[in-house]
Amino acid sequence: MAYSFSKLEGGGTRPRSAESSDKRETITVHPNPAMERLHVTASTDMESVSILSAAGQILEVNKLSGENALLKVGHLPKGIYFLKVKTTTDSVIVKKFIKE
Repeated sequence: MAYSFSKLEGGGTRPRSAESSDKRETITVHPNPAMERLHVTASTDMESVSILSAAGQILEVNKLSGENALLKVGHLPKGIYFLKVKTTTDSVIVKKFIKE
């Protein structure tokens, strides 16, 4: 599940899940499992896509723009990874993918 934060009047913030968001920003990742390339499609423009290990270590950060990205993942060892997508609206969405 991905979380984002809403600004409240008066300066505070409150957590809000992507599923309950009015704008409902989503990403799709395919193929999953991946071997050489991973296609990422977002419902809004992406600012960056990070690949994280299963332990949460940032392995790479890709700065980009647009709603579509093609990531090369052939150099990664087999295993479970996470994509952390930051959108231009400052939402952060995390998706799991498997590298074969």
